[in-house]
Amino acid sequence: MKSIIKSSKTIEEAVDLGLKELGLDRNNTEIEIIQEPTKGFLGMFGGNDAIVKIKEKDKSTDINLDDIFGDLKQNSSFAEVEDESDEEIDERFSKYDDLEEDEEEIVETESHDTVDEVVENKEDDSYEDSVDSYEDETTETEQEEYEIFKSDKEKTVNTRELTFSGEAVEINDEDSLEVVAQKTKKILEDILVKMHIETKVDYETNKNNIINLDLSDISENDTGIVIGSKGETLNAIQYTLSLLVNRNTKQFYRVTLNVADYRDRRKRSIENNAKKVAFKVLKTKKSIALKPMNSYERRIVHYALQSYKEIETVSSGKFPNRKVVVKYKG
Repeated sequence: MKSIIKSSKTIEEAVDLGLKELGLDRNNTEIEIIQEPTKGFLGMFGGNDAIVKIKEKDKSTDINLDDIFGDLKQNSSFAEVEDESDEEIDERFSKYDDLEEDEEEIVETESHDTVDEVVENKEDDSYEDSVDSYEDETTETEQEEYEIFKSDKEKTVNTRELTFSGEAVEINDEDSLEVVAQKTKKILEDILVKMHIETKVDYETNKNNIINLDLSDISENDTGIVIGSKGETLNAIQYTLSLLVNRNTKQFYRVTLNVADYRDRRKRSIENNAKKVAFKVLKTKKSIALKPMNSYERRIVHYALQSYKEIETVSSGKFPNRKVVVKYKG
């Protein structure tokens, strides 16, 4: 893939220069703003040019889900979902609603104050339609009360050495947590093989049927593909895994997927943005709404601001537009 870094007085000029030199159009490129332009003293001295990085899109990232799961649809109950009514589908996946319930412990009762401003997290927009990530906050005493299963990293094979199995991996309530984790790992490896991603997949289980998956031994380019624009691809893969793992089980398995410590970096970004908004609310005494987030990310905001005595946070709206409103209570 071709890429180039260009600078100019404005972002648009820098982008146009780069596209012209690469011989590409905007639809076939990814544009990253490295530095915003700044004005100098009196608009004349000490200003900085805009700097952008323009990279050709990797055409191999187009994924055909029918190609990946075609055999699964023929050999499993996954195909039956298309024939179900809305009521049956709601009942089938009602266990996902539990992901929102524990959030109520830190959400205040919503008032009818006017929301004066919507603030965007400039570092990274929210990604939607996702199963929650999970933050382990157990103590050492609690960890002794349940068994943790881990994959053997020394025996883990890179997906470059694997081929797509084409097998319909079935998970049921008779499987142990360790077996479910192993099968989940296998499903993910098949997805990554179809995506042409070269990486190792490892798992570690936690209490409450939690399966944490992590990708290692992966190139920078493949890391970017897996994460996707603003985390959307990583989130979509995680959500797909949860649907496949839980489609035939009565108990719910929470699946998380991480690569290059992205989840922790995303968490820090949300916390920093929330604190900036809190200071602005304290200063203006006006409510501010953040952009829509999934329940895990909203929970990060609630926890980050719970120590601010003059601030309250409430979740407002319905999925997929549910958001956190930061309010001044004095």
